[in-house]
Amino acid sequence: MRNPHVLQRRIMLMVIALLVVAASGLVSPKQAAAATTMINNSNPAIVYQNMNPASPGRGLGDYQDDVHYATLDGAYFQYTFTGTGIEYITEKFSDQGQVDIYIDGVFKQTVDCYSLARQVQVSVYSISGLTSGTHTIKGVKKDGTYMLLDALRVTSDTAPVIKVAAVGDSITTGSYPAQLGSLLGSAYEVRAYGVGGTTMLKNGDHPYWDTYPFIDSGNWLPDIVIIMLGTNDSAAQNWQYKNEFLGDYTDMINHYKNLSSSPTVYVALSPEDYWPGNVVSSEVVPLQIQAANNTGSTILDVNTATKNMAHNFPDNIHPNEAGSTTIATVMYNGMKAAGLPALVNAYGKTEAEDFNSKSGSVQAEWSSEGSPNLGFIGTGDYVVYNHYNFGNGATKFDARIASDNTVGRIEIRLDSPTGTLAGTVYGVNTGSYQTYTTQQTTIASVTGIHNVYLVFTAGLNLNWFQFKQ
Repeated sequence: MRNPHVLQRRIMLMVIALLVVAASGLVSPKQAAAATTMINNSNPAIVYQNMNPASPGRGLGDYQDDVHYATLDGAYFQYTFTGTGIEYITEKFSDQGQVDIYIDGVFKQTVDCYSLARQVQVSVYSISGLTSGTHTIKGVKKDGTYMLLDALRVTSDTAPVIKVAAVGDSITTGSYPAQLGSLLGSAYEVRAYGVGGTTMLKNGDHPYWDTYPFIDSGNWLPDIVIIMLGTNDSAAQNWQYKNEFLGDYTDMINHYKNLSSSPTVYVALSPEDYWPGNVVSSEVVPLQIQAANNTGSTILDVNTATKNMAHNFPDNIHPNEAGSTTIATVMYNGMKAAGLPALVNAYGKTEAEDFNSKSGSVQAEWSSEGSPNLGFIGTGDYVVYNHYNFGNGATKFDARIASDNTVGRIEIRLDSPTGTLAGTVYGVNTGSYQTYTTQQTTIASVTGIHNVYLVFTAGLNLNWFQFKQ
């Protein structure tokens, strides 16, 4: 049975949503869209006076899970941007007060950030229609216990073709949406609508249905919606309602599909959960697949891609940057235009024999570890692995090697056999060419997309390799 207080709160939110739509005169996304860029509060171009960064990982649903805050009246933030508009995004709560907003040194408005209930990622001030060029926004604390800055959203002239709403929990407040936007390119705008701790279940302890980002994501009239909810549903206090999960998931898919923009909806299977005894992979993911199949939605298999990489989920649930790159790569491959090459996640384990091309005598043979390895390696031989996505940066390289000497080595080069040298793996004497050990080396930080060339000096075998953050 539905909690009546939950239903009342949900009805109130829907009424507010209708009022917002009516007041804004929303038009189709192709008419109203404008290119926007999210500027997180940690951006070094923001000037702060008497404001401090909060401890990261607040877990309250902030954009990228952090804020700057002030307690002294008169404290301010200031940011100079190039564009035609800007939004001030912050938290509203009972300990927040009023903030005076200035544009180009001219007072514009006092905004009230007070609210009995905590609201996150709220756009409390926006201005549009500025002359295209450079402008400055300044927010000055007027009263209240705190003033926060979560993020700023800058609007520019160029309208992207496709608007992508990333809907989810705290994993979606991380860097994967920004990484996905970079991969998709300027024809797309990806907005993150993540709220920490939220559930798909309407009877969960923090339903996504009852959040303002849920309303805002629909009001934006996206062309594409990515739903990745289910991790928090797996907790015992929520999973007692597991018989309602499929129905609630189906309802959310249909909610977005029925928007006037008729978006394409993707169901992203929840990442692997590394807490012992969790039911994400065994029980949640099968229901997500069923919901996608029942509604004709496309599946993005984040779950499989994030298996066997616990090191990229340091608290067992939330991905680090490499984990977010893994998620973004899966999503890009599922959404990319036809004819574009698929990307390879650099942070997954690559079997050495899965090269795209090679030069020299190097070839695959069966190894003592139950899978093929590369052997018969001559000095100057190389193998090529195309379209590796490194995201925001790899700094380590693991290689599973075997040798009966210390002569062999592997040079890790980018984009050609004589390209940038990222690092070198030096061979070790393991006793034989079929007795393997994992050798790790530090590499110069590699970001973006590259073809990886492994250039050999004879004297070792290679079974697999993996880049790490």
